[in-house]
Amino acid sequence: YSPGAFYHGFSGNYLGPAALYYRSLTYEREEKLLDTSAISRPQFKIKEHKKVIIHWVGPGNKTPEEWINFWADTITSSHYIIDKDGRQVLAVPENEVANHSGAKSNSSFDDIVFEFFKVHGNFYDPNRFTIGIEMIPNNRVTGTFSPETYWSTVGLTAELMLRYGLDPSEDILRHYDILKA
Repeated sequence: YSPGAFYHGFSGNYLGPAALYYRSLTYEREEKLLDTSAISRPQFKIKEHKKVIIHWVGPGNKTPEEWINFWADTITSSHYIIDKDGRQVLAVPENEVANHSGAKSNSSFDDIVFEFFKVHGNFYDPNRFTIGIEMIPNNRVTGTFSPETYWSTVGLTAELMLRYGLDPSEDILRHYDILKA
């Protein structure tokens, strides 16, 4: 996460979540939900949204629909995927768990120990408390994104911050922040 995401370009003017939410309204949003029989959509309910985790998929030559079709045969999924043109596609409802941040191995998700995922003394899979956003890069090697992808992601993230009462300075994570990879 870069705090710069909530500042406009090089001007240094703080936009804040409400202004960034307005930006997200200019991008198309549609639903292409994973089938409920897919193993990548376990249909567990999220009881409390604590964080938003931002990822990027690769290679960047697939559409959101192609990624969602791919996920149907895997254990991987995400709530949203943002296309190169800024289009936002919802693949898993926000109130359900998506499998976007797992363990480095096939071991239990409980091996990931972070204080903010601790509930009643037990540690839980971060997917049970987070919303996942996948970004499609222009270039997978360099990790560059189109301005449309970037601003659509920033706007959607700001919208989620407002909807769930989250703090943008603490509640936005990168995939790396969970797995260190």
